[in-house]
Amino acid sequence: MSENSSEKSRSGFWKNLAGWFGFERKSEYVRNYFADVNVHTSVYMSFIILGLEIYVMYYKLSKAFDAGLVLKGFTLYREGEKYKTLFTVLKDNLLLSAMALVMLLFAAYYRKNAHSGDQKLRRKLTVFSFLLDIVFSYICLYFGFVTSRSDYEKGNQILTFVTMILFVACLLIWSPYASTVILTVIFWCFLKFGVDYFALTSVNGSNGDRINYATFFISLLMVSFSIYHQRKAEAIKDESLESANRSLKKMTVTDDLTGISNMSNFVYEAGRKLKDPETDPGSLVFLFADISNFGNFNDKYGYEEGNKLLRKTAEILTDVFPESLVARQSDDHFVVLTAKQNIKQLDVAKERIREGYTGIRLGLKAGGYYPTDRETDPNIACDRARYASTTIKKQFDDDYAVYDDSMADSFARRQYIINNLDTAIENGYIKPYYQPVVWAENHKLCGFEALARWIDPDHGFMSPGDFIPILEEYRQIYKLDLAIMRSALADIKRSMDMGFPGIPVSLNFSRVDFERAGLVGELEKAIRDAGIPRKLIHVEVTESTLSQYQSRMHETLTELHDKGYAIWLDDFGSGYSALNVLKDFAFDVMKIDMIFLRGFETNPKARVVLKNVVDLAGAVSMRTLTEGVETAEQAEYLRSIGCERLQGYLFGKPMPFEEATQKISDGHLVVSEELMIPGTDAE
Repeated sequence: MSENSSEKSRSGFWKNLAGWFGFERKSEYVRNYFADVNVHTSVYMSFIILGLEIYVMYYKLSKAFDAGLVLKGFTLYREGEKYKTLFTVLKDNLLLSAMALVMLLFAAYYRKNAHSGDQKLRRKLTVFSFLLDIVFSYICLYFGFVTSRSDYEKGNQILTFVTMILFVACLLIWSPYASTVILTVIFWCFLKFGVDYFALTSVNGSNGDRINYATFFISLLMVSFSIYHQRKAEAIKDESLESANRSLKKMTVTDDLTGISNMSNFVYEAGRKLKDPETDPGSLVFLFADISNFGNFNDKYGYEEGNKLLRKTAEILTDVFPESLVARQSDDHFVVLTAKQNIKQLDVAKERIREGYTGIRLGLKAGGYYPTDRETDPNIACDRARYASTTIKKQFDDDYAVYDDSMADSFARRQYIINNLDTAIENGYIKPYYQPVVWAENHKLCGFEALARWIDPDHGFMSPGDFIPILEEYRQIYKLDLAIMRSALADIKRSMDMGFPGIPVSLNFSRVDFERAGLVGELEKAIRDAGIPRKLIHVEVTESTLSQYQSRMHETLTELHDKGYAIWLDDFGSGYSALNVLKDFAFDVMKIDMIFLRGFETNPKARVVLKNVVDLAGAVSMRTLTEGVETAEQAEYLRSIGCERLQGYLFGKPMPFEEATQKISDGHLVVSEELMIPGTDAE
């Protein structure tokens, strides 16, 4: 063993020994736990003592009266002569009874106030209870000694003294070193003076009684040690459980990142406030606010700085809206319930958020909703405030909008989408439509893109532009994506069973899909259930999705690629970090956003940019597909510069499965020869 190890071993031994004797530093919770236990013990013992002492005092007076004594006032007389005062006869019993009564009164006060939450008072009560325990113990020992002396003189055992020692040493919880001192002093005094005083030594001068009492002393000491460590273990366990409960409770009401209220707690407290008879609902406003340019801020400074900004915003909103309810809803979205006159504080918050950041213009976009009555649902109120904020999202000069009647129809449609998504999926109102993807060289079919369409029995055809942004905003888009995935895989299997070749289908996945754990597992299960090869599925990921959660995205996309799925980069050029995406991720195909085709016929620069994008893709070993192709001129130019795949209305709009298979059957869509060869696909 090395010298350092030996030193550590010795240090650990002495530390453990000190802890066994109770010299370790205890937490405030453990100290309070011991104080509580001692107070409870004192209550039980005080009741017992009071009962016994009342009986003993009654017994003494009865014996006195039987002996012919007469009580006049507080004095006893014998044959007309003064004998003793009542206090003299009962003084020891009265003293112990009074102390027991004091302990009961203190215990009542302690139990009422010790857990009131006033920590300063709690500390004072803990100290006072300790001092009171010492006084109580001393009086009990004194009473035991005096009573046992009287009992011995009458030929009885000294059981009262022994009982009081047990009470003081074992029922009240002392630190082991304190128990050692208390018992040592008691037994030293007893062996030094008490044994001879009680004439308990044997006639032949044997020390047997002293040995027996020493054994009794050691046994009591060990019992007191055992009780102490048992109570300490219970206290530590309770402290751990209470700490865990506090943490769980905090988690249920606070936001993990910012420490302010979460939405569940906000909704609960807002409901209580609205129903409070002293609250005028008309004087309040629900505010929904998000940070302008937060996505760009994350792209530039990274997510750790983004989290710092969220925490800073939470602190600012809490500060500028004092005595108001403030919560983080999700992402960079915050909600506030405050008085109407406080709306102007949004400007203060906006200016404070901008402090320290010069590279990006930050701010707040907020919407407001005024509750109409006490029955207003806080969830709906926040949704309406949120909807008001979306109406000014792209308006540079407007930072605040109030929900009004003109927004009601649009908001009702929004709520309908959220509330009926699950029903629409279950009943098949949402299904994939397939838009053809063709080779640029010969315009033959080489795949489809599965696009969601919602044909509602009440609202008819609902545009993806209406429901997809709402589902993304409310983080329900993953339900749509998974439903389209399962339906598309089933359609591929159905088409192959009908005799069509395996035609690859590209599926769109949003950032919410990647935030949730298990995307790979869900796709794998769907593939197994459908019984189709992985090569027929192309996973499309938008550029904006990749700019967030890069570590998780990279891990998931790598896993998908290793399993044999083709990975496509969708909407290249629509965001702000396209080149970084090409540097950090490996893709099989780049989908060039249709924005590059705008002004194609009139702006010569559009052609130059397109050619350079195609060349860039080739330089990083990516194939290319351009979407939004509507004219033969566009298609020919893209072919000439090396773009391999084309997609757009020129070759077909998104169509139901039945229409797509019919177009293949009647020759309107000619399937590429590569798809006819077993073991190949449109890669």
